[in-house]
Amino acid sequence: MHGKMTTLALATLLAASVLLTLAAEPGKDDATAPLLRRRDELQLQLLKERAALLRKDPDLAELNQRIQRLYRTLDEELSKRPSVQKLDAEIKALDKRLQDRGGTGEKAK
Repeated sequence: MHGKMTTLALATLLAASVLLTLAAEPGKDDATAPLLRRRDELQLQLLKERAALLRKDPDLAELNQRIQRLYRTLDEELSKRPSVQKLDAEIKALDKRLQDRGGTGEKAK
């Protein structure tokens, strides 16, 4: 994913965050569950509204493109650092082990 953070990727991260939030809060009482669901619905609605505004407003779209280019540059520079390369290699190795076991590791790149 390095250097290619798109709106779709952000949406995927948000969806994963929502799922993790729900999974991480199983002990919440019945009164809290609807609040959590509503919060998740609003977060998704907010993401959709932001994406729609980026499609409709040329100034926002251009700003978004500049920010994405900067993000890619930053990511490329950070990815050159040995400490980041080491952690990335460890994650990839764990992902491969999870895939080999039929787990949910991210596809190795």
